[in-house]
Amino acid sequence: MSVYIGGRLRIMSYDEEGRMSELVNAGILDYQVRQLGIWKPVDIESLSNPDAARILSKDGYTALLLKNGSLLGDVTSKEPVSVLPLSEEDPFVDASLGSSCHYAVTGKGSFFLSANGRSWSSVAYDLADAEIRSVACLAKLGVACGTNGTVLV
Repeated sequence: MSVYIGGRLRIMSYDEEGRMSELVNAGILDYQVRQLGIWKPVDIESLSNPDAARILSKDGYTALLLKNGSLLGDVTSKEPVSVLPLSEEDPFVDASLGSSCHYAVTGKGSFFLSANGRSWSSVAYDLADAEIRSVACLAKLGVACGTNGTVLV
């Protein structure tokens, strides 16, 4: 909704005598949908490319899938957790947050899972002729799908 940024906001109201008067005339500096509380910057200066490709949120836990292929977990805490794939040549392509387990997956099929979003463990699959594209949480199960009809559980 960046179309509003740089625009003008005018709030009009009727006064006691029934005349329309302007209460506010201001420039729009920022626009957010469903903003709750005060915006807080996340310190991710240590990462080489902190641009977020996707934001994920579930039950008070928020994570960012970054454009460089890494995952930044628990971003609303004082100490966000940086989760790096096993190799730079195999970045994360998707992540999914569940009620009791979180998953991230790389294009070559490495699964990362966490029960709390802070400690992550990995399981690697050997995929010769397929590429993983997405992952979803089904209860406590992580399901990834990819090219050539590949499905990993």
